[in-house]
Amino acid sequence: MPNFSHFLCILFVFSTCIEKTIGTTTQKEADSPLEKAAEQKRDEPKLGKENKKLVNNKKELLKKEIEKLQMQMDQQLNTILEEKIPAFVLEFNKISEMIDNEQNPLERKFIQQLIEKARPLYVDAKKDHLHLLSKVRILKNDKQIKNDVYTMEVLEAIDDNASKNYEALDNEFTEMNTYHKDRTKIERDLHRSQGNEALVEYDQKFVDTLRTNLEIVRDFGFVLLKLAEEKMDILLTSSEKQKAKKNEHLSMYN
Repeated sequence: MPNFSHFLCILFVFSTCIEKTIGTTTQKEADSPLEKAAEQKRDEPKLGKENKKLVNNKKELLKKEIEKLQMQMDQQLNTILEEKIPAFVLEFNKISEMIDNEQNPLERKFIQQLIEKARPLYVDAKKDHLHLLSKVRILKNDKQIKNDVYTMEVLEAIDDNASKNYEALDNEFTEMNTYHKDRTKIERDLHRSQGNEALVEYDQKFVDTLRTNLEIVRDFGFVLLKLAEEKMDILLTSSEKQKAKKNEHLSMYN
């Protein structure tokens, strides 16, 4: 019997250990949601700092990308104002002189030559005017610039002249693109009794309109260059910012 009693004692101790283990495990399981909540609360400041850091990094990247685009836009605008518009003015004047010096300006071959020379210029000029207008309208919405009456007047004048010049370019570009189609239609509609009078009249009108338009866009170009020269420092905002940063950096060592 001593052996049996000894066995019962061992069994009792073993069962007690199991109960304690089960109880402890159950308690841990019951406490786990609370513990998780507490852990999350402890981690909140850390997560908040990390999220804030990510947001700040994104803002900084966005700022750099915007500054990069601004610099690219200003570089293009600088090329437009210093090189392309002066070149357009000269080329438009050349084509206008071609018309004045031609003995047979209504000859089909000559008109085709005019269209081939003028069309690419009109395409580029339209694009560059839109670029200039885009920059001017951005500047006109700047809060600081709005307080400068003279600068706003110059920007308004540039906007007005560039808009009118773009409209003149666009209208004439449409005329050049529809010249052959419209002329062919007139030719088909002609009656024998009319001869070629309608075609001659159409060609004369086309050449006269082109000459007038070339002179208009040339003169507008002169005005735009003069106006832009007055406020080049405002138009090329990112360039001025880069200069300011460079001067500030140099002043630190002087």
